[in-house]
Amino acid sequence: MVGFDAIQQIRSRWKDENRLFIGEFDFKRYFDNISQQFLLELLDELNVYRTPQEDALIRAFLSTSTPAADEASYKKPTRRKAGLPQGTSISLFLANLALTPVDRELDSIGVNFVRYADDTLIWSREYQSIVNGMNILHQWTQESGVSINYAKSEGIRVLKTHDLEKAEIKSTRSVSYLSHDLKLER
Repeated sequence: MVGFDAIQQIRSRWKDENRLFIGEFDFKRYFDNISQQFLLELLDELNVYRTPQEDALIRAFLSTSTPAADEASYKKPTRRKAGLPQGTSISLFLANLALTPVDRELDSIGVNFVRYADDTLIWSREYQSIVNGMNILHQWTQESGVSINYAKSEGIRVLKTHDLEKAEIKSTRSVSYLSHDLKLER
């Protein structure tokens, strides 16, 4: 899914809603912290077909040295031990692959979500569904080596239209996702 598609999907699905429970979170340095071992095991668990050459390419990609910050680093590069180099199609493929188990589990419990790489927003009409969805995300962070950045994460809130005065938990009238301010329109 591209960013534009995610925004369109949100607008379409929220069109007739008055109130939704939303889960907003941010992964802390997602590309830098994802466990390479987790990714390699996931390729096998998900039965991702790859030739020996493709497998070697992925492994070589994961082990590339970290970018040189100064001349000394340039002369003696250090091997990457975690994370993904950014800016290539293979990095986006692996970043999306890493969250595939989350996508499948959220689907299985009926939680709505959009995701563009690590930018994820989940929602439901039911509070317990969002709690279950957040539990799935927390479990995934323990397996993947990525943590949630609580300083940038709103957690669970009620998204409501302007005509609803009160809510039982922290509420908002808009959500920022991929630099778009999204609201329930009535």
